[in-house]
Amino acid sequence: MKNYLLLFLLFSIINTSWAQNQDYDYKTAVKVYNLTSFEKKTKSLIAISSISERHLIKTNTILNPTIALQWKAKNNNSHEVELTNFRLNVKSNEIVSDSTISNYYGENSHLTSTFLSARYEYIFNAKKQNTKRLKTGFGFGVNPYFSQSVFNSRIPYVFPKSEVSVGARVFFTPRLTYFISSKLFIDFNLPICFFDMYYDFDKFNNPSLPLNQRTVKTFTFENFPSFYSGRIGFGIKI
Repeated sequence: MKNYLLLFLLFSIINTSWAQNQDYDYKTAVKVYNLTSFEKKTKSLIAISSISERHLIKTNTILNPTIALQWKAKNNNSHEVELTNFRLNVKSNEIVSDSTISNYYGENSHLTSTFLSARYEYIFNAKKQNTKRLKTGFGFGVNPYFSQSVFNSRIPYVFPKSEVSVGARVFFTPRLTYFISSKLFIDFNLPICFFDMYYDFDKFNNPSLPLNQRTVKTFTFENFPSFYSGRIGFGIKI
């Protein structure tokens, strides 16, 4: 009988401490992030005479507003999806670089570029019974992305070229969440990229080349690539 009473008392204490924490009592939340990132990647560039040129590209983004939706999972953990990037750019009279013509002004030409990137993450919220406003957690996420660049020109000897890249990154993400009130909170996290894998499809429509030489396909797999990012966001429970 004493053992049953002890178990009942222990269960009551745990249940009370759990109930005191109201921070994870929501079903869904909307977040607005700023995503800062730095990336170094070797890939092909739009060129006039060749499709096999590889260049080191460095991208540094300080301000990139994104929106995310978070909803409750089992054990007070969370699912989260985010639209990390969506761009559609059309540039006319674009300057393109080439191994033989360093600065060619593409008169009557235009470059159309598209980039789409999203993220799904499963978040483990640590110390769920902790009633303090600052809480820790970590997540595992996947980031599929798609990019395309198409160069066209009305100049007869400047041939069209297109580049398509399809890939996905996998992240481990330590998190800090501070609950300002019963509805508002701040989320700070540092995604660590485990690997990045992607396909590149480069097509150069030069009629003088055989059909099998107009398209180059490459697959790349990188462990711990040179991709560094951090995000800070404001969330509201709904």
